[in-house]
Parts: sequence; C-alpha cells; structure tokens
Amino acid sequence: MLAVAALCACAEKEQTPAPWVPSIQPVDLLSILPTAQAGAWDGRWEDQSLWPDGAAESYVELAEAFVAKDFPLSQSRAYALLSEHAELPPVLHILGLTLFRLRRYTDAAYVFERFLAHAPGQVSETRVLGHCYYSVGRYEQARAHYQRILAASPDSLESTFGLALTQMRRGEVASGMGLFESVLERQPAHADAAYWRARLSFDEELAEWKEVQAACRVALELAPTDPRVWFLSAEIANEQGDVEAADSARSRFEWLESKQGQIRSLQQRLLFEPHLESAAERLAQLQEEVQDKARRF
Repeated sequence: MLAVAALCACAEKEQTPAPWVPSIQPVDLLSILPTAQAGAWDGRWEDQSLWPDGAAESYVELAEAFVAKDFPLSQSRAYALLSEHAELPPVLHILGLTLFRLRRYTDAAYVFERFLAHAPGQVSETRVLGHCYYSVGRYEQARAHYQRILAASPDSLESTFGLALTQMRRGEVASGMGLFESVLERQPAHADAAYWRARLSFDEELAEWKEVQAACRVALELAPTDPRVWFLSAEIANEQGDVEAADSARSRFEWLESKQGQIRSLQQRLLFEPHLESAAERLAQLQEEVQDKARRF
C-alpha cells in the first residue's frame, strides 16, 4: 500500500514534459463513468480536506477493501466514488491496481492513463501501467513507460525488472540480460530475475556451461517450488547427456506443474470470491503440501 499512502500525502510533484494523452479505450462500465476536464483536480486532490463532502470517508472505505484484498468490493466502491467525483486521482489509482489484480489489464491500463492525465507528476507511482502494457503485448509502450519511471525514480527495482522482460520480448536479449543482472546485483534474492538469467544463459548461449549450471542452481535455491526452474534444469541435464538427472528434474517439474495449476485455479477463483472459505482452506493445504515436498527434493 505504499502507493496508496503516497497518494494521500502532499508529496512534491515531479516535472513532466507534456500532458498525458490516454491511448487505450475502456471496456464495460468504465466507458460510461464521467470524465473530468484536465486540471479539474489541480491543487486539491493531494489534500483530502479540499475534497467534496463525504469523498474522504468513502475513500477510506475503498482503501480498506483493497488492503483486505476484497477486489470485487474495492472495484464497486471505486466505481461508486468515481460516478460522484469524476476522475478523482487517488480513486483512479486504487481502481487501476484493483483491475490489475483482477487481471483486467486493458481496463487497468486505461484507468492509469486517466490517472496520469490528472496527476502527470506521479509517473513513479504507475509501474503497474508498464506491467499492463507488457501483459497485453504492447512491448514498445511498456518499454517507453518503464523508461519514464526510471527517469523519475532510478531505484525502482520492479521497473528495471519489467524493462528487462520487455527488452527480452523485443529481441534485445543482451540488454535484457544486463538488466536482469542489475536487478540481482541490487537484490540477490530476486527469484524471477535469477530464473530469467539462467533461462537466457541457456537459450541464447550467453555463458559457459559451468556458468549456466551455476545460474540454474541459484534459481533453484531461490525458488524450489517453481516448475519453470525444474524444467530448465531437466533441459540442461539432458543437453549434457545426464539422463538420470534429467528424468529426476522432469519428474519434479511435472508434479509441481500439476500442483501449481491447481493453486493458480484457486487463486483465480478467490480473486472474485474472496470470502469463499473452502477454496481458501484448500489453497492453504496445497501451498503447504508443495512447500513440504520441495524441502525433500
């Protein structure tokens, strides 16, 4: 909730060269929510005492729903607030985060673009917009947005990681690898960066065999329950002719992939039914089973 807290404070604004112009069109209810003219909230959205009567109290309820991970409730409360107070920036911000968590990436991108139209100095609070562009395959827009964030906040680790993934998808493999290395230098326990460093090292032949093996071992140590890493381990062992190691790694991959598929299905269901106790209990059981099995690998 760092972004939510930051939006509630009277932070110093960053300088941006030009107004933000939204490029993605909304779907369903978003398309009929009222819009506000540019500058409508200038000088008052950062100070809740200047908000219309009742808006601050409703915003607190919205934030509580988001923090509780009740995303359907968070979404409905945001829609209600925005229908009364068109494009109030902090509400747009939480709605964008909510829609992203609900995996409605195109809608979330539209909301964040609208947020930036009214709060252009808050680019550093919108790395999720880069993630949205990436998730729908708009890699050029993702790259440009991550670069905007890093220009404003050079220490944004997740924006660096997002840019690394984007460069990789754009075919800029060497650039992507350099960025993954940069992430790991600053956060050695970043499991996703460790996996992609190992994956690229193997696929693109960017390192010697010993370095590829070492990179894979690091990824396994950081994420022993990630089926992708075991699949990569099997590929490496198979490439080296170690049939026994390849079979062992592949067996672990298949077991984990099956369990992780069940976990993903339950997590998806709980996004839309957060109070479904039976699903939450089964999810906890599966996660404990996977962790226990990984300790015995």
